[in-house]
Amino acid sequence: MKSIQRELTVGILGGTVLALLAAGALLAVLIHQRLVADFDHALEAKARALATLVCDDKQNLEVEFAGEYMPEFETNVNPEYFQFRWRDGTSIERSTRLGDRDLPFDPGAAGRTLFDNLRLPDGRPGRWVQIFIAPRIEKEEENRIAESKFSHPFVAGPETDFVVLGMARSRQGLNQQLLSLFLAIGATNAGLLVFIGLLVPRLIRKGFRPMAALDAQIRQYSPNAVDFRIELPEVPAEIQAIPEALNGLLEKVRASMARERRFSSDVAHELRTPIAELRAACEVGAKWPDDPELVRRLNADTLDAARHLEQIVAHLLELARCDGGRATLNPAAVPVAALIDSCWSRSFPEAREKKLRWDNRIAPRLEVRTDRDKFEMIWRNLVDNAATYSPPGSEIVCDSFVDGSATILRLRNPAANLQPGDVEHVFERFWRKQHLGSDVGHHSGLGLSIVRAFADLLGLDVQVALAPGSIFEVRLSIPAPIVL
Repeated sequence: MKSIQRELTVGILGGTVLALLAAGALLAVLIHQRLVADFDHALEAKARALATLVCDDKQNLEVEFAGEYMPEFETNVNPEYFQFRWRDGTSIERSTRLGDRDLPFDPGAAGRTLFDNLRLPDGRPGRWVQIFIAPRIEKEEENRIAESKFSHPFVAGPETDFVVLGMARSRQGLNQQLLSLFLAIGATNAGLLVFIGLLVPRLIRKGFRPMAALDAQIRQYSPNAVDFRIELPEVPAEIQAIPEALNGLLEKVRASMARERRFSSDVAHELRTPIAELRAACEVGAKWPDDPELVRRLNADTLDAARHLEQIVAHLLELARCDGGRATLNPAAVPVAALIDSCWSRSFPEAREKKLRWDNRIAPRLEVRTDRDKFEMIWRNLVDNAATYSPPGSEIVCDSFVDGSATILRLRNPAANLQPGDVEHVFERFWRKQHLGSDVGHHSGLGLSIVRAFADLLGLDVQVALAPGSIFEVRLSIPAPIVL
């Protein structure tokens, strides 16, 4: 199983190893270059000092070397070496410790100082420098004082106006110093790796403790745990939204499950009434089959119960299609005022019995481009709801106005027994206000639920409110792009 903690540990440690190796290599290169440069600088400085021993008195080239003053070239233990040459490679003078060997020589490096590694005559690793020098010119009186151990005839010319000095010394001390530094860098990197290797997993485990606690709490969740919530004592900022989102989701799940249980109970309750009516009619008809009037009334009651049952099932199917995203739309131009008037005509028998007054103030020319069947279903339920719950002799008003970029269709009807706290429940499925003081007939409480579902499907916004005077008001907001 993939583990973020393990991947972070491996990634951090791997990156640290690469970083330390790169840093150690770079540091080693820089230290090596610096120490070798210092060693070469000291070697060149000593060669330059040795070069001052070469003098020219216009007759002889003298090397004023005295071994007692420079014992490092004469000692038997770790000696240093020098060799003077003419520019053409002819040896002028050399250290006795060189024996029959010569130091390296590069005649083409005039004007440049050369450095290189070499193996000394006694087998030690060494470092060599070569410089081109012009002999020092001495005055006549100085010539009489100077005593040189080595003296060679000197004839000025293009090939002999410079003397080449080669000097070599052991680099064992430098090598030991570099080795110590490299070992120190390696030991430091190894120590850092061990320290980081021990520290990083602990820090990552500590950082992931809230995640582990979150995982443990989620594993304890059960649908039967009604009051279950994610509770973490200290939530890092990086995952602060996760417990909040999970708790919000759990609240929605609980609410959904409660609605589901209530829905199942309401469906059973609503279906029980027409089914009981059908059963009762069948039982009575079977008991007195020879009574024509009774059979006629039973047939009428049976048809009424069947229509009620059919209406409930049809509404539930429509809601199921909306919930499942299976509803289809067929946009067309719809005249709003005429459509609402036709919906009122369907409710006219009930409205005439209650002596309700209808006032449609919507402009006859107002048209919208939407699905006619679903838009008509919205208004059929709204008008039927208004006609059912309005008290006798009241007036139902439908008008329209523009609010910003939207056109508002408004339906108003009195609702004497409706309280402000009831408004938030009117879109709930099977919800009906009890004790309204009027006969609600076979209304199942699904009408406004269908209104909300179809409004969402058509991209409309529906809002309800209880205006002063117990006037129930429904507002259907139609966006400007679909208004023709």
